[in-house]
Amino acid sequence: MDETMGKGGESLVHEALLYADLPAFVQGALPFVLDGVRHGEPVLVAETPDKIEVLHSHLSDVDAPRVMFVDSTAEAKNPNRVIPDLIFPFLAKHPHHHVRIICEWVWPERSRAAKLTAIQNEALTNLVDFLPATTMMCPYDISSLDPADIVSALRCHPTAVTGGGAPWTSHAFADPLTVASRCLEPFPEPVADYLTEIVIYHGTNVPLLLAFVAGHAAHNRMTRRRQEQLEEAITEIADNALRHAKGPSTVRLWAQEGAIICEVRDRGHVDDPLIGRRPADPDAEHGHGLLRVNALCDLVQISPQPSGTTIRLHMQVNPPG
Repeated sequence: MDETMGKGGESLVHEALLYADLPAFVQGALPFVLDGVRHGEPVLVAETPDKIEVLHSHLSDVDAPRVMFVDSTAEAKNPNRVIPDLIFPFLAKHPHHHVRIICEWVWPERSRAAKLTAIQNEALTNLVDFLPATTMMCPYDISSLDPADIVSALRCHPTAVTGGGAPWTSHAFADPLTVASRCLEPFPEPVADYLTEIVIYHGTNVPLLLAFVAGHAAHNRMTRRRQEQLEEAITEIADNALRHAKGPSTVRLWAQEGAIICEVRDRGHVDDPLIGRRPADPDAEHGHGLLRVNALCDLVQISPQPSGTTIRLHMQVNPPG
């Protein structure tokens, strides 16, 4: 089985599970879980509620407590949070064990923007240097997802398995950095009746920017709490752009598909492809900003390009629940 090397000479086995229905999912995922449990390996399953229920029903009363189940539709809603908020804390609990992880990043109900961001994170997982001794299986529903999603999945995984069959080499597997840098560009143009664009040159422009945010929030009946979270996130991104970019930053705001979207485009360059995804050193002065933005927003898209960096923040006006 192909392996992607991680920190300390250990390896990450990163495999896609292609399934057409729930029985095929169980055929592929259940042996993966049971094999880990019976070898004393910690197992994390980040899945949709229906698949958690069916996997749990196949586990004995002895085996079930050995598996950590997480609702991916809630905890992985913003795909950028999977690595720092799910994977890394799980590994930190088991620093001396080989671990197994099932994580379904892409499901049919996800928006196109969220699917592309999930694929970007799938590719970047291959670059993570804090994944020693980890076997990771990522399920994809081939009966419901677009063919393009399946092609993208095969570009992110060195190996794949169909149902309960034997693993096979993914010849579509490509350089992770290339996949991650290209999958978001070009961003689709906004589809909105009301769009605000402002160019910020220095910190004194930020209050004006926040005034526009307030206008969009009021126009779309966003709750005060959600507005404050969006304002905090936008302030962090704008301040960061002013500190690091060469020249002014262009900010656009609009509402689309039940969310307010803020785009910040500047000439700055991102050297770390895992920016906003690495757990920050609690003693470090910097490195917390994008992690905080990812925690605040429903979706964050980061697209570093040779000409500069574009970041889009998505905040639902009235999130379910």
